[in-house]
Amino acid sequence: MMGRLFKAPRPIRTALSIATLPFLFDASFTIDGGNLFSTMAGVRLLALTRAGALTIGLFARGVRTGRGYWLAAVSLTV
Repeated sequence: MMGRLFKAPRPIRTALSIATLPFLFDASFTIDGGNLFSTMAGVRLLALTRAGALTIGLFARGVRTGRGYWLAAVSLTV
């Protein structure tokens, strides 16, 4: 979603999505947060990371278009 908000070309958006898969399925740590195993254990860090990436993308769109800064602010507070 962040790549889409940055208006990155299609191959870059796909590469960003594929690059997250090894991290999501990494089983070397299970409680530190960020991967799927820690999410199943109840750690909420993955949701916060996704919200942070969305906030960065919304801010980049606001800088590019000059409008919609309030969406980034609301996303940051949630």
